[in-house]
Amino acid sequence: LSVAGDTGTTQDPLPFIHSLAQNQNAFVGNAVVPIYGGMTSCSEFEFLTSFSLAFGNASSAPLTQYIHQQTPSLAWQFSQLGYQTSASHPATGSNWDRAKAYPLLGFDETVFLDGYQSANYIRGLVSDASNYDELIKRFEQNRQTPQFMFNLTIQNHGGYEVPGYTPTTQITGSQGQFPQAEQYFTLMRESDAAFENFIAYFKQVDEPVIVVMFGDHWGASEEEYTETLFGKPLSSLTESENLLRYQTPLVIWSNFAMDFSMVPQTTSLNDTGCLIKSIAG
Repeated sequence: LSVAGDTGTTQDPLPFIHSLAQNQNAFVGNAVVPIYGGMTSCSEFEFLTSFSLAFGNASSAPLTQYIHQQTPSLAWQFSQLGYQTSASHPATGSNWDRAKAYPLLGFDETVFLDGYQSANYIRGLVSDASNYDELIKRFEQNRQTPQFMFNLTIQNHGGYEVPGYTPTTQITGSQGQFPQAEQYFTLMRESDAAFENFIAYFKQVDEPVIVVMFGDHWGASEEEYTETLFGKPLSSLTESENLLRYQTPLVIWSNFAMDFSMVPQTTSLNDTGCLIKSIAG
């Protein structure tokens, strides 16, 4: 949300990710996504297929609507190059028809909620830390084979008024006025810490590894808070200002030297896969 203005938080929600901007083995920029506040499957569809939903309709269910047969994707391309391909999401496979769509998109293996037997939960959802532990475990089990692993987290799914979850990040001067935003930013800090531990693991492995992370969409908190962020009513946003609501963080990190000079600071999500393949050679 910081692309739109000063978030006013009492602490940086993403200290590790922001620190990566000074890391020569990392790129931190923005991805333009097709959705706002929900409908995650639209973003994963664009990333995996490189198709733009500008040419689709407004149903916001592309995995259900368009994936009825084998469909070109990053997973198929990596599979043809000899990679083992897997997709994981700690929710039920019926969500957005992922259990049906993922194999048609080229994934050899799929892991859903029943594959997370010993996970820790935050607000009743599998934590990012447990999600990443599962990824590391599966990486360890198949280290002899090149892997393309696509993972979708669940910890920070909306809404952000879950009772009993006390925010540790507040909005300066407005503590308690925007409880949804404060819960959202607190969850972001949990995610940042989990991602830091995830990267710390891959720093010490011998195999060359690229980690790519992007936000699927903004979290939908109070409209009044978003208006405070922009300093004006949402109805008064210009086209360029409204576009900021469709920008999310894009992080690319590697445990070996890479040249990120060709990666624009802001790119569309459906172009991101092509960029990653280019810089990876």
